[in-house]
Amino acid sequence: MNPDSPLLFPIYETMQTLGAPVMWSARPFAGRDIAFAVGVASIDRVLKAFPRLTIVIGHAGYPYVNEAMTAAATYPNLYICPDMYMWHAPRTWWAKNLTALPHRFIYGSAYPFASIQDPLIATLELPITDAVMESYLWANGARVLGIAQTDADIGDVVLHYLRALNGENVDAIVEHYAADAVLFTHDGSFRGAGQLRRYFMEHLRNRPRDLVRTFQILQHTIVDDAVYVLWKAEPYVTFASDSYVVRHGKIVLQTWASRGVAG
Repeated sequence: MNPDSPLLFPIYETMQTLGAPVMWSARPFAGRDIAFAVGVASIDRVLKAFPRLTIVIGHAGYPYVNEAMTAAATYPNLYICPDMYMWHAPRTWWAKNLTALPHRFIYGSAYPFASIQDPLIATLELPITDAVMESYLWANGARVLGIAQTDADIGDVVLHYLRALNGENVDAIVEHYAADAVLFTHDGSFRGAGQLRRYFMEHLRNRPRDLVRTFQILQHTIVDDAVYVLWKAEPYVTFASDSYVVRHGKIVLQTWASRGVAG
């Protein structure tokens, strides 16, 4: 039956109430014809009827991969698991789409149709950023399954961000923020990638060259999804405190203030 068959509605209603995901395994050899087998359009109708239901499309919706990605770009509760169909297109093509929709793809090996090891090795060789890779291999699936990040995960996000901040790559800094993240500083507030990028370009331009060498974390505390960091970089910064809110592996809110010449 099609995904939008009324016979399935009680199941969708139950899964939506439970907050549990539904996986639709698309394949071109099921059903009365190829359109019936995939049913991306009917999944679209299901999500209109059940707007809080999470659906994962297996096999990337093959052979209607583009249609599946279009639907995933429309619905934040629709995910794509390419599994073994990841290798039916050039690596650069998948890398481009994983980067364009970093929160919509979930990794799967399709074992036993493929080995557990080989697809993972090939995935780790994809030309994508560490942030996109983490979302694909872990964060997106954890969100669908309701697996909360641990304190260690949240702390790692901030520590990775601080390492990037100690470098010179603005893009590596900004990629740690959510799309609509807000940063509050004594210079003002900054929202979104554009404003954050301009802020950090100016910050790196004015930062003393050897400040990084003297950077020292004095305190690092985590409570739920909030992180507090106390640090110094003498003689340039005698005292500084940063507060972060981290959700789904991204910084959504940050405040920082310092006493010293770097700001």
